[in-house]
Amino acid sequence: MKLLHFLPLITAFFVSCNPPEGDYELDYAHVPGANASLSPLGGIKVLQSDVKFDQDLYSVCVRGGNRFISDKNLLLETELAYAAWLSAAGHTEREWELFSFELADDCPDNQEYLGAVVLLDEGLDAGSGELNSFPESRIVCQRSGYSYSCSAQSGTVGLGRWGGAGYSYNPRTGKWIAITSYNQARATFSQNIDWYSLAEHLTGNEQLSQADKDDIIASYEALSDSAKSFDELVEFNKKLANKKIISAKDKEFSRLFGEFQRSNNANLNKVYKPKLGLFHVLLHEVGHNFGMLHAHETQPPSFISVETDGLKVKIDGRTQYVATMAYGESYMYLTADDIAGVKSMRKDTEEYLASKL
Repeated sequence: MKLLHFLPLITAFFVSCNPPEGDYELDYAHVPGANASLSPLGGIKVLQSDVKFDQDLYSVCVRGGNRFISDKNLLLETELAYAAWLSAAGHTEREWELFSFELADDCPDNQEYLGAVVLLDEGLDAGSGELNSFPESRIVCQRSGYSYSCSAQSGTVGLGRWGGAGYSYNPRTGKWIAITSYNQARATFSQNIDWYSLAEHLTGNEQLSQADKDDIIASYEALSDSAKSFDELVEFNKKLANKKIISAKDKEFSRLFGEFQRSNNANLNKVYKPKLGLFHVLLHEVGHNFGMLHAHETQPPSFISVETDGLKVKIDGRTQYVATMAYGESYMYLTADDIAGVKSMRKDTEEYLASKL
């Protein structure tokens, strides 16, 4: 008689994305492969293995009908984010075919299938109270004589996590026999932000020449109106990287700051909705789906952090590494540090699963 033992392995973990205080130096950080074995990188190996599993695809559910971005653009930007991380990890069209992306009116959490959910309008979600606690933003301005200053008081704008699973194994071999997914990888976004699409960002982008702008927007529109191959998504992401496109600062903060600057008011203290491009935040939260941590992460204690030789820049007087997974500029592409990090995450995940599958 074969000896079976069931042991739950729950590795869901939320990473709130709000900036730390003080100086910090950036590299890359990620969880150990055992912690994110059923996130996209581990999911690929599970789907390619002989282990008993009910699904044959990694299903990414994208909740449509939100107030900010059209369904087709949200679906496209989700696919672009996943393609960016998979390509950076060294995967190709072969692995991409193991993924499915679909729009749905509802994307329930904790379903027993391998996959992820992307929820843009968290205000519509009736789930955990923790997920509905995105704070409002507040602009605070003061004037003293001819000088004035404004600051934004805000917090978490997105949450990301990797997946979790239960497994059964034969204790004589230690090999997994069957797997059940209990927690999908998840990316959720604040309802207190007026999000806008990559198309809108590109239209108003001040970095690009008109010719480059027209070219990238045309590529975006073509992708949003048709079935996309992995290579097409990767090529579009390369265009963003080649032009080193950075997401625009909060448009609403700039507007309110300008109004205060022109006014005679002594102070301003007002709750407002920031206006932000989604794609950078989406790229960052999907990075968490893959097991990536913030590049400067020192907690939790179970993590892998490596100082890299990535590009260093001066931002607000501080030397920082350039990384999408860092709190620096809002890069709309994966940088050298991000790519090194996800390659390390893939290696660690596959080494762990090699002993289990």
